[in-house]
Order: sequence, then C-alpha cells, then structure tokens
Amino acid sequence: MTEGVNVFGNGFKLASEVVAGPGASQLLEGNIYSGTIHVIGGVLSRALLGATLGPVGVAGLMLNSYSKSTTGLSLLEHFRKPAEEPVAIEPTEQ
Repeated sequence: MTEGVNVFGNGFKLASEVVAGPGASQLLEGNIYSGTIHVIGGVLSRALLGATLGPVGVAGLMLNSYSKSTTGLSLLEHFRKPAEEPVAIEPTEQ
C-alpha cells in the first residue's frame, strides 16, 4: 500500500511541476528555501532567456526540482562520479 501512495505522490509532484512551474514539488515537500530558489530561477529563465531558450531552462529546473523532491539528489548529483581515493606514493631511496 505504501508503494501505491508513493507512486501517486510522485505523480502528483510531477503534475504540479508541469502545471504550477519549477519548484512546486519542493514546496509540496516543505522545502521552502529550495522551492523558492527554483521558482525564482524559472521566472528569471523566462525573462532573461526569452522564448527560445527560456523553456529549456524552465524544463531543466522542473526536472531538477522533481528529482530533488523524490530522491533527495539534484540532477548533477545523479550524474557526478564519486571521487576516487587518493593513492599514497611512497618515497624511494636513492
């Protein structure tokens, strides 16, 4: 039953992103700061990038907001490779 509620909740978050705009799913989660940053980014994207690139920026913000609200990771965190452990180099004797 919990999985069904989670699927419904995620669907509702995705729909809210599309209908209300970027940051809506963050605001539904109670992440006011992150949601507000996404809303401001969406407004600035539309205003500064115009009709050509504005929708691309808004779509990216929507995807990032949805990803952050459902998984806790932003889009960049999903694609970032984990850092490799540094290899210790021992000095050689001469």
